[in-house]
Amino acid sequence: MHSANCGVAGRESADVPGHPGGRIGIPFPFAAGRRSLRGVLPRKSWRLENVLSATSTVALAWFVSLAAVSLLAAGLRQRGVELPALVPLIAVALGFHGTILLSAQLLVRREHRTWREAFGLDRAPGRALGLALGSLLVVAPAVYGSHVGMGALLRALGQEPTSQSAIDLLVQSHAWGRLAIGVFAVLLAPAAEEVLFRGLFFTTLRDAGFPRLAWIGTAVAFGAIHANLAAFVPLSLFGGYLAWLYWRTGNLLAPVVAHAVFN
Repeated sequence: MHSANCGVAGRESADVPGHPGGRIGIPFPFAAGRRSLRGVLPRKSWRLENVLSATSTVALAWFVSLAAVSLLAAGLRQRGVELPALVPLIAVALGFHGTILLSAQLLVRREHRTWREAFGLDRAPGRALGLALGSLLVVAPAVYGSHVGMGALLRALGQEPTSQSAIDLLVQSHAWGRLAIGVFAVLLAPAAEEVLFRGLFFTTLRDAGFPRLAWIGTAVAFGAIHANLAAFVPLSLFGGYLAWLYWRTGNLLAPVVAHAVFN
């Protein structure tokens, strides 16, 4: 137990009795690894009430934004007007990803931390980025290959796979629309999703004593939110890889950059 006045340094201590080298966590994928492959991600000890507050705020904002888009589309359809395809993307960007970043800012302030302290942004950034970009050269082709395999499996089962809505929109949009989608896919979405899934959910579950749930649960949830059957397994695997990057480097910049480059 940490005392109430132990401060940020106490909450982020990496010393955990009973774990080799004082490090918490388990090597990817769930088997004892060599010392050189051990993670360096320290305990974060987020207050559960703050994480739940942030999560409920994000969920509510996401629901409201989707409901607002549905109502607007229905109203326009009654007048014989179709809702521009870019509007739902903007609504999701503001309602989901924007709210994640705002809620994270409030959480960090309530925890009396800075973003650097909360997410290890100053922890060997060069090494973290190098590992992210280098490992992505191997992981990205594997993820794309699994996506092709899932598409073939769905066809064999008599179901035609569909592409993600953002990809369809990218193909159909003009220059300004593609620019907006690019900003969303390369800047906003990676930052927000990594803060939520790896920065908060993964560390909260791991620190609470549920390491396998942290690895598997956040990966599966990450795959599920993209709402595409053909992409579910590939993106779940990719989510596990992003968690490994954070666990291995202790710096959230690693999964953010890998996520952005992948997109």
